[in-house]
Amino acid sequence: MRDAVERVPVGERNAATLSRAISGVYGGRDAWGNPIAVYMRPQPQSYVLVSFGSDGRPDTTSTAEYFTMAKSDIVRQTARDIVFRDGKVITFGGK
Repeated sequence: MRDAVERVPVGERNAATLSRAISGVYGGRDAWGNPIAVYMRPQPQSYVLVSFGSDGRPDTTSTAEYFTMAKSDIVRQTARDIVFRDGKVITFGGK
């Protein structure tokens, strides 16, 4: 997904253009078939891609939390959100 996002010029990035870009990767869905959520923050410009995990529900009460959350390891916690912020893994759930 990061490659799809990186093809969108920085000045043209918004939730709609990023959603279109990632729709070409697994139909814009995660491993559980849930849509990947795209959030943007205008100043300073930042984007977040979120898989809501196996339960399909967000772990946060506010989307703003995704822009400030610390990196964490969520291996074997499939219901946890998988978060990418500005192309970097924030919650690591892989091998």
